Amino acid sequence: MKLLTIVLITLIILMAALLSVLNAEPVYLNDYEKAAFLLFLLLVLALIMGSIRGLFSFFSIIFRVKRENPRMKKDIKLSIEEISNLRRLPLRDIN
Repeated sequence: MKLLTIVLITLIILMAALLSVLNAEPVYLNDYEKAAFLLFLLLVLALIMGSIRGLFSFFSIIFRVKRENPRMKKDIKLSIEEISNLRRLPLRDIN
C-alpha cells in the first residue's frame, strides 16, 4: 500500500511538472495587458476550485445520510418491536 501511494504521488508530481513545462505561456484576462497569468497556474487553480466544490457536495451528502440514520434506526427498532408483539399474540380461528 505504501508503494502504491509513493507511485501515485510521483505520477502526480511528474504530471504537474509536465503541465507546467507545456503550458508556460502567459494568459491575458479580458485583454487587460497588466493582468497576465501563467496558463499552468490557472489550470491548477481551476483544479483546486473544482476539488473544493466536489468536497462540499460530498460532505452535504454525508451529513444528510448521518442526519437520516437515527430516524431509520428508530424505525427499525419499532418494526422489530411490532414483529415481536405479533409473535406473542395467539392465533385465532376466523370461523
